[in-house]
Amino acid sequence: MKIDDQQLDRLLRAAAKAPASAIAPPTAAVEYRTLASWRSARTVDTFVGMLPWLRRGLFLSGAAAACALTLTLVADRSGTVDDEIETPDAVFTLALSR
Repeated sequence: MKIDDQQLDRLLRAAAKAPASAIAPPTAAVEYRTLASWRSARTVDTFVGMLPWLRRGLFLSGAAAACALTLTLVADRSGTVDDEIETPDAVFTLALSR
């Protein structure tokens, strides 16, 4: 719903002319009930709820890193550096010759 400027001006002028009503402070019973309900309301901290998932993620990422390190150290190192460089060089030469 769109309110144009004239309607908004009329609304603000009417609100300015309205008598201000004094609001009394709340009674002691209302204050006690409000504080009691505020204290009894327990909000769950989202970080605490996520701690088990973060621990699992940390464990799984550590296990994956350990597996990768183990596979790297156990890998067959019989190939020479020339063999490793020669294959991509041949592929690039073939690709550039077309």
